[in-house]
Amino acid sequence: LGKSALKHPTKMTGIAYDIQNGYLVLREALAWLGCTVQHVVPAGDSTLFVAEVVEAGLLAEGPPLTMHETGFRHAG
Repeated sequence: LGKSALKHPTKMTGIAYDIQNGYLVLREALAWLGCTVQHVVPAGDSTLFVAEVVEAGLLAEGPPLTMHETGFRHAG
């Protein structure tokens, strides 16, 4: 899901989700956050969204997915 939606418009195909309280919630997620976007800032080849968390939910317990497990690398 870390891929660009513009370059990969079908990236959500086959991923199970529900709508809870108006928020898209992945069925295999451990938790979810509902946010209100406060600011949108261009950041090089990315976009930074500054948001306020207004709702949250816990779906399951388990080890969190981190950048290490995804294989993504971030230069900071």
